[in-house]
Amino acid sequence: MRTVRLLFPLFLLLLPSAVFPKNGLRVVWYNVENLFDTRHDSLHNDLEFTPEGKRSWTSGRYYNKLNQVARVLIASGRGELPALVGMAEVENDAVLRDLLRSSPLKTSDYRVLHFESPDVRGIDVALLYRPAAFRLLEGRRVGIRYPDSVSAGGKTRDLLVATGVVPNGDTLSVLLCHAPSKRGGAEQSLPKRMYVMQRLRAELDAVQAAYPGGYLLVMGDFNDTPESECLRDGLRASLTPEALPEHGLYNMAARWAGCTSEGSYKYKAEWSMIDQMMASAGLLRPTGLYVLPDGLRIMHDDFLLMPDTRYLGSKPRRSYSNQFYDAEGFSDHLPIYLDIRWQSAE
Repeated sequence: MRTVRLLFPLFLLLLPSAVFPKNGLRVVWYNVENLFDTRHDSLHNDLEFTPEGKRSWTSGRYYNKLNQVARVLIASGRGELPALVGMAEVENDAVLRDLLRSSPLKTSDYRVLHFESPDVRGIDVALLYRPAAFRLLEGRRVGIRYPDSVSAGGKTRDLLVATGVVPNGDTLSVLLCHAPSKRGGAEQSLPKRMYVMQRLRAELDAVQAAYPGGYLLVMGDFNDTPESECLRDGLRASLTPEALPEHGLYNMAARWAGCTSEGSYKYKAEWSMIDQMMASAGLLRPTGLYVLPDGLRIMHDDFLLMPDTRYLGSKPRRSYSNQFYDAEGFSDHLPIYLDIRWQSAE
């Protein structure tokens, strides 16, 4: 049975702005890296994030992590809270409830859409949304079980689909994905990512059929770069916004294709843009909802970064680096954000 889990709204009292622009909304995607509570879940491999585990994950460290995530989300709005926030590596409903009740976000009006997935470690995707900016019509999970030709009996993280109405009256569907990693090798893990991208493409087609005339936005951690085979052939995400077919999909991260000097994630000396957003063809037209083709941004504020003493330059400031805890850390990913606009009636 499909269920939607919502947290009750709280009026915004202390945060920078209780309203959002009359003709636009901000969307943020953030892989928060290991947002676990301190309790062991016997169904998942999460023992390292317990007080007795190798990371000594205490209540103090947990609530500090919540405050750090809230700090990033508040800063990402540049003066107001984003209307939509997609997140990856969230353990469960409890951590989301704590985020909205025990951090600076406790005075926000966010609601939560989240479903438990069969990930081995128990990490899921989730959506925070402000109901005045996104009136939820439907929220559901798309479970993924690999065929035996890909991985016998294997399962991976669910996709999340949310459809809502934005203030100008248009319908927007957002699809969230945290694709399989390259653990075990890029080539060996390619079939898993390809299969997930094909399932995501099929779900996009289904959403477009269910909401004709609606707009679509895909966001996630794809564990692959914009020019990759998975995104090009599996998801059929174009790197050029021109001449898209009616049901075409444009990768808003196209300008980072092949780039190793900038991105949302750094591995050794190279940056890569593995966190991305894709827009349906309708969002690229200056009628109704629209985005600027080059409108995707990486949030690389100084407080999110630290010096990279081994490979030079800077790198994301994590909660743990080489098993050493950093109370000022955030995540191994940087957030990305996009503004969706519409013509004002005034």
